[in-house]
Amino acid sequence: MTDDVGNQHLPNAPDDSRQPDGKALMRKGMTHYLGGHTEYKSELISYEFGHNAVAIKHKYSARGKRADGSQFSYAKTALDVLELEHGKVSVIRRYSKVDE
Repeated sequence: MTDDVGNQHLPNAPDDSRQPDGKALMRKGMTHYLGGHTEYKSELISYEFGHNAVAIKHKYSARGKRADGSQFSYAKTALDVLELEHGKVSVIRRYSKVDE
């Protein structure tokens, strides 16, 4: 990843701006986010790649505990688009929906 990587997660986080410390911010956020997970499963559906982008479609589900002790679970299908600059991921865009 580039140091200023941008991350957009639609519809939850529509901002795709890149910050000078984007990579560090992403590491901090993902460490916190994944810290409460006790189970995670993922299945690759398909992928495509082009000149400066990779698209990955996958299903995933997770379970875990929140800081207050309550439990959560979810299942989603997502399309992740990784934009590339000089061979590194510069922007990650996630388009997801809750599976029913």
